[in-house]
Amino acid sequence: MLLREQEAREKILEGFDMLYDAVSVTLGPKGRNFLIKNKFGEFKITHDGVTVANAIKSDDPQVQMGIDLLREASRMMNKIGDGTTSVTVLTRHLVVNIFELLAKDKTFNPMIIRKQLEKIAIELIEKVEKKSHVIEQTKEAVFNAAFISVADKELAEAISELMVGTGYEGAISVETTKGQDTTFKLEDGYLIPSGYASPAFITDDKSKEAVLENPAVILIDGKMDSLTTYAALIDELLSQKVKSFFFMADNINDEVLTLLVQNKIKGTLKAVFVQNTGTRERLEDIAAVTGAKIVTDKADIEPQVSDVGMADKINVRQGETFIIGGEGNTTNQLNALRSQNKQHPTDLLEERIALLSSKVGIIKVGGNSDTEASEKKDRIDDAVAATREAIKGGIVAGGGVTLRDLAADMETPDGVTSAVYSALNAPYDKLLKNSGITVLDSSIFKRGFGVNVSTGAVSDMLKDGIVDPTNITINVIRNAFATAINTITVGGAFIDTPLSEAEKLAYLGVK
Repeated sequence: MLLREQEAREKILEGFDMLYDAVSVTLGPKGRNFLIKNKFGEFKITHDGVTVANAIKSDDPQVQMGIDLLREASRMMNKIGDGTTSVTVLTRHLVVNIFELLAKDKTFNPMIIRKQLEKIAIELIEKVEKKSHVIEQTKEAVFNAAFISVADKELAEAISELMVGTGYEGAISVETTKGQDTTFKLEDGYLIPSGYASPAFITDDKSKEAVLENPAVILIDGKMDSLTTYAALIDELLSQKVKSFFFMADNINDEVLTLLVQNKIKGTLKAVFVQNTGTRERLEDIAAVTGAKIVTDKADIEPQVSDVGMADKINVRQGETFIIGGEGNTTNQLNALRSQNKQHPTDLLEERIALLSSKVGIIKVGGNSDTEASEKKDRIDDAVAATREAIKGGIVAGGGVTLRDLAADMETPDGVTSAVYSALNAPYDKLLKNSGITVLDSSIFKRGFGVNVSTGAVSDMLKDGIVDPTNITINVIRNAFATAINTITVGGAFIDTPLSEAEKLAYLGVK
């Protein structure tokens, strides 16, 4: 189906508005929850912008085109955990304002506007970086960053407790549990700076993780060249009620990786492969954590059940893997490394000792119902990610104030700059409206001051702990402008007939 320029714009805007209306109601601590009921009749209540965005669909493929374009901005933000609703609001207003400009004045050209927007985005990001403040590594500072995202003092307290306990950079695992109580604790854990070999291994779309419960751990010195070598071992472990498998080797044959992915998609084998990007010493440390023995990649030597290690849980993400509750004993390994380091200290030995001594945080989220627990988990996941970004990259004034101040700093808004000015104010205005507060003229505020939506009082945002992570604010601008630029330069569209589910599986090679 071919759409010409004006037709494409109208359908894009229809899709934008459909997604925007759904997602924007969740903005801010007083934003509303959103109810989602899927095609299987299952329902979920969530405050998470990207979860809402992923649920919105249209029967009209032309309108769906607009939904997909705007959703792409929130998906890019989801990689760092927060800011998904803010980027949706900013992107939508940028595009609407630019389209109105193009409709009013035919002398404006989208390709010229593109260059102007690219220049403005760079300038805005530079200004955000100058406004950034380093966050102190204190429990109070971490609590403030977590509370803004999770909007719950008890949950923010739990997050800050675990952040401090894991050394501010350690792993924190969030999972739902039966019962009403939400509990948190520190456990022994191990971080591997390498993640899944394929995103097809992901089991949790929200957290973008492959989560393995009580997995068998198989460590291979060399290349995983054939699945046949491990067939008897896998069958034996399956007969012992082992339901998931963690493979780690220096490399993997493409055909073996494809087989693992296909088995995961079909549900016949829950397994994840992670490449060892370090040395054999890393395998030795993981072996100590899990109780595994390192096996060879020689095809004539079949691994045995006695070579297999175990863990309570393994969370595999893009670029990192967390082993929780490994069933090995690290005491001997730690003593040996400390002895070596005392005699011949090296950075590598100190890193290995730190990793083997580390803790991971575990938050088990309860609720009066599965729906309540799931909604709470979404908020905690976002808060953990946002707090990490604050620790890593600093903070700026929150509550939409930083974007609002960037608009106020713009020279005489006119034409394209006027469109940007209005869009930068939109998240602040929407946040206040969601909180039931009459939108106030932003010119009455000093820079960095805004409305504390929890109290309705005027507040010095940084001083009162109402903050946003600098990295998230920067990425809101970067992703909103990138999506807006791609959208306004569309001069037509062609929409092909979508593949059926059977055709998709056939394309992936799954029978």
